[in-house]
Amino acid sequence: MSIELPEMHHFGIVVPDLDGAMDDLSSQLGLTWAPVRHGERTVRHHGRLVTTDLRLTYSMEGPPHLELIGQARGTPWEPTGGGIHHAGFWVPDLRGAGRLLARAGMTLEATYDAEDGGLLGFAYFTDVNGFRVEILDDSRRQSFDEWLAGGPGHIAGISHTALAVPDLETAMSFYGDALGLTWARPQQRAISIRVAAGDLTTEIRFTYSRQGPPHLELIEGAAGTVWAPVSGLHHIGLWSHRLEIDAARLQHRGMSLEVAGLSRSGRQPSGFTYHRSAHGLRVELVDTASQPAFERWFAGGDLR
Repeated sequence: MSIELPEMHHFGIVVPDLDGAMDDLSSQLGLTWAPVRHGERTVRHHGRLVTTDLRLTYSMEGPPHLELIGQARGTPWEPTGGGIHHAGFWVPDLRGAGRLLARAGMTLEATYDAEDGGLLGFAYFTDVNGFRVEILDDSRRQSFDEWLAGGPGHIAGISHTALAVPDLETAMSFYGDALGLTWARPQQRAISIRVAAGDLTTEIRFTYSRQGPPHLELIEGAAGTVWAPVSGLHHIGLWSHRLEIDAARLQHRGMSLEVAGLSRSGRQPSGFTYHRSAHGLRVELVDTASQPAFERWFAGGDLR
C-alpha cells in the first residue's frame, strides 16, 4: 500500500555537537540558522516514556530545511553517525496520516504522550529498511514558520493570571464558588529554580481553572520563596515559542530576570522564567513545549 505525503518540509540529522555543526555547515554550505530551541521533551518512545533535554535548530533556507538535533542517548535522537535521521512533512490530520503510514507497513517509533494513547504534536514512523518519516501536526505550523523567519521573539497573548495563596483547597473552593470556575487536578511538584542567591529546589502545589484562556492559576508555596502567599495578583503568564530568546529580550527591555526554571541537567532557562518590571509587575514566560501537556490537563487528564 502506498500513501501520498505533501512536499517534504525538512530533513533532519542528529549531531554530537550542535553549535559546532551549525558553524561547520554555515561555512561549508552558506546556511543560516533559526535561534536554537532547547528544553525538556517527554515522548513515548517504543511505548516507553522518556524525558530528555533537547536542543535543535533549522536552517532558514528551505524548504526543504535542514534540521540539526543535539544527540540524546536512550531517546529517538540517538547518534546517527552523520546520516539522515528523518524526512519531515506537515500533515493536516496527524492521526489520520499515522493510520495510513501504519497500514503502509511503517511502525510508530515516537510521539508526544497523549492521554488517550494516540498521536500528539508529531510522530516518527520507520519502515523495515530503517527509513524514518516525521509527520508534524499542521496546527503548529504558523508559530513554526515565524521561528524560521527569524523575526522578533514570539510571545503569545496572556495565557493565565495567578494568585499565590496560603491554602490551595480553600482558594479553590472560594474562587470556584465566587467565579463559577472548575479546576484541573491539583499538582504537587518539587521545582528546581535559579534565583539571584543561587540554585534551589522547593515544593509547590498548584492548579489552573479549566476555563480559559486566560486561565486562573492558584499556587500554594513556601514562605521565603517566590511563591510565598501575597495579596493581589502574583503574576501574568504568557506562552513563549522561544523561551531563551524572549527571556533575553525582556531583560534587555528592562524586565529583570527573577527566576529561571532548571532542567534536570542544570540548564537554564528551562520551562519557564519570571521577570519583574520597574513598576512591580511580574511576568511569567512559559515554554510552548509544555502546551500540549497543559491542554491535556485542562481537559481532565494528568499533567505529565
